[in-house]
Amino acid sequence: MVFPRQRWPTLLLIASSVLVAFVVADGEVADHERDVRTARSGAELAAAFADEGVSTVLVEAGGDLTLADSDWEGIPVPVRLSRNFTIRGSAAPQASWPVLHLLARQKVQLMLDGVTLRLQYLVLHKYRSDNVLRAPALHR
Repeated sequence: MVFPRQRWPTLLLIASSVLVAFVVADGEVADHERDVRTARSGAELAAAFADEGVSTVLVEAGGDLTLADSDWEGIPVPVRLSRNFTIRGSAAPQASWPVLHLLARQKVQLMLDGVTLRLQYLVLHKYRSDNVLRAPALHR
């Protein structure tokens, strides 16, 4: 296919736009990988909530993680989340999901519309102190 000379600037603009889009997308992936932290204790998970640079916390497969009131010592509460936050277990097919025991109450507050707290590949235990047959919620 042969393009007239008048179309070359338009084609170059489209090609450069596609190249810039790939470079920006690649940079976003690199930034996203930088804000991942591994938590092996409740104190490490609480510290990750408080750190504005962390958006994803990985919990080791097959382990238990308890988030208690004592894990928040030295951290001003409630932690006000203005970013999306993910707590993730292992997605491997043979891995057993870690159990997250939520004993601490009223420590994290989602601040903006659209901010999500995502829990993936985890089993939640003691996430509410009320009747489990009530409407779903993660509060007292």
